[in-house]
Formats: sequence, C-alpha cells, structure tokens
Amino acid sequence: MEVFPGDFQSDKQYLYENSFGERFSLLLSSIHHYINLLLQEMNSRIKRKNFHYIATSSRNLIACIDIVERLLKFPELKNTGFIIDKEYDEVLNDCKRFLVEYGGSTIPTDMKEIEIKFELPIFLIGDTISKKNGAFEAIFKLQPIGKGAYAQVYKYYDDYYDKYFAIKRANKNLDDKMLERFYREYEVMKALNSPYVLEVYRLDKNANEYVMELADFSLYKYILKNNQKLEFKARRKICLQIIKAFEFLDEMNILHRDISPVNILIKKYQKELVVKIADFGLVKTTDSQLTSLDTDVRGYFNDISGLNTDGFMNYNKQYEYYARIKSI
Repeated sequence: MEVFPGDFQSDKQYLYENSFGERFSLLLSSIHHYINLLLQEMNSRIKRKNFHYIATSSRNLIACIDIVERLLKFPELKNTGFIIDKEYDEVLNDCKRFLVEYGGSTIPTDMKEIEIKFELPIFLIGDTISKKNGAFEAIFKLQPIGKGAYAQVYKYYDDYYDKYFAIKRANKNLDDKMLERFYREYEVMKALNSPYVLEVYRLDKNANEYVMELADFSLYKYILKNNQKLEFKARRKICLQIIKAFEFLDEMNILHRDISPVNILIKKYQKELVVKIADFGLVKTTDSQLTSLDTDVRGYFNDISGLNTDGFMNYNKQYEYYARIKSI
C-alpha cells in the first residue's frame, strides 16, 4: 500500500487550523492522515496475527516518524510549545525499535492494537489534557496557574461539564519516593469529605497528574487584594472556616504540615466565600511511613527552631496549631 509520498490529504485540516493556521495545518493534517493509514494497516496485521509488516509500509512509517521528529525541532513550531499526542508519541517510539527499511519489519507478537485518533488532533501546542467521558473524548488546552518544587498546577475549561477544572501535574524529575507522596496526597484528599477541603476527582498514574476543583483565589491573594475593604464580619467568617477545616483534619488524625495563606484557598459561590484547604504534599497520617529520619524541616509557617531540635519526623499537633495560628 503506497501512501507516502503522494498527493497531500487534508481531511483532518480542520483539526489544526485554529492552532496552526493555513500554512502548517495542511502539512500536519496530511502527516496525521498518513500515520493513521499506516497504523490501521499495522492493526489489521496484529488482529490477524500476521506480524510481517511489508517493506513499503515500513519505509513510509519511518519517513513519517522522521518528519515528526524534525518538526518537533523546527524553531518556528518549537517556540510555540509544539508537541505530539502522548499516546501517539509512545506508539511511534515503539515502532522505531522494530521498523527496518528493507525486507519488511517484524511486529512484536506482544504488541497490542493501536487506538487510532480520527477526530482528535495528534499535534498540539503546549500542555494539554485528554479526557474520556463514556464515548466522548476531547483534548483541552491547559493554562498554567501555579508552580511548586514538586508539581505544576493548570486550569482548563471542560465544555462537556461547562465549567473550569484544575489539574496538578507532578514534575518529571521526581524520584519514586516523591511520586509515592504525590499519589498519597491525592488518596488522602479523595478520602476526605468536607466542604473545606479541595475536592479531587481522578488520578492518572501514567501522566502523574490528578484533576481537582478550581478555587478562585489563595487566601494570600484574596487578602492582598481586599485587605482595605474587608469588614470584620467577613474576616471572622474566613477565620472560623479555617478553624473548622483543621478541626476536621484533627478529627481524622491528619497533620497537613504545610499550612500557609498560599495553601488555604477561597472559592466564591455567588456572594458566599468558602475556605478550601489544598496542597497535602507534606501530609502525615497515623499510618504514614514516608517521613525519613533525616528529612529537612519543611512548611511555610512551621516553627523552625523547635522542629530543628525535634526533627520533622516528630512533627505533631503543637506545630500544626502554631502554623495554623500564624496563617490566620
């Protein structure tokens, strides 16, 4: 099946016009079309357990992969944050390991059928998230809203639910222990049922990210913006919610260990403001085994002088109360 080179195919051009314009959308849609045809052929052979991928198709797919790799390095695209869909990137990298130009290629016998994307772009700009809701699948553009030592936070608009969500994505350089802590943060927050704890929805361990509700401000930014006009009644209401939030965590035998005006968020419900405790990255539960003997003291408002003596592994309620009082 000779599919490359040949006349350009542009049936996927509409997927790329808004992001890439006329110049690149024709090229990207054509490559998308050719790759899909070649992967469909590979799927048909996998399905029939015929693991010989003919030479012409092997050469064509090698050529497509080569073009994609060159585009990823092309300055005019690279500067926009140009990326390829994560699943397709993994598939093409797997194919590179067995494709040869002459005599045909041997498809690994354990290779599974590839999910072909016909109505979703496989070339993207910047950070994105792909979501499935039953038969519905969409890719959403992520907007960065926060960055820490261990993770980055983005927001995106989900037109299926007609609302904004946030996503927390672990940094790529995290070691196994840090990733375990990242997963533990999600599990703890998911288990907590309180209006004063930020709600989390879904963890994706393949991408090391989880989806959560989007708050409107951090306590720090809210006070900074409204300090001169905020009435005593409103201040008192916020303080009482913070106290209730940490009373709840205390009842659940959970130590947050990083209380600060940045990790206390505010969500606006028309005229009501609700406190949302977030960032449980340093959380300690009664069964936690993640704190090492030589762990450095962390936490924005923690009592450094006391903890330097006692050690962060011995963090207890008195330090939690100390940090809580400083935050409010």
